[in-house]
Amino acid sequence: MSDGRIPALTLWRPWTACFTALPEHAAKRHENRSWGTSYRGPVFLHAGQRWDSTALQVARRIVRQFDDGLDVDRLLPAGPAAYPTGVVAVADLVAVCSLSRWSASHRCDCGPWAFPGQWHWRFANVRALPEPVPCRGAQQLWYPPADVVAAVEAQLAEAVAR
Repeated sequence: MSDGRIPALTLWRPWTACFTALPEHAAKRHENRSWGTSYRGPVFLHAGQRWDSTALQVARRIVRQFDDGLDVDRLLPAGPAAYPTGVVAVADLVAVCSLSRWSASHRCDCGPWAFPGQWHWRFANVRALPEPVPCRGAQQLWYPPADVVAAVEAQLAEAVAR
């Protein structure tokens, strides 16, 4: 993945909203995967079609650990209709922690968004797009088509110009 193109990562909804809809001090900045990667750099965060029915309950519990005063029900509303699909953000993958991957007894300091027994992909500089860019997702890291990349880049450029 050193050819200069930006890969995408598909997450089940509503996990992408935990990156984009929450204030920085409570936002999700770790993604849990059963596999690691040596890639570091920008990644398009893609909200897939699939809905994780337990995610809102888990996310709300985690957010309350950061800030019990947040109106988490407003920030993370119930139901899949509130969560669009497509590329919703760009973030920088800065590290991948594998400490807890090998055993539940090995703990890392990645925080409450990082689940035991998983690789913890740490993201920084999350830039939510004003409008999701529709496209199909895929497993693993994948490359979006050129028209999707152009639409994402146009939104980012417009946001910087403001």
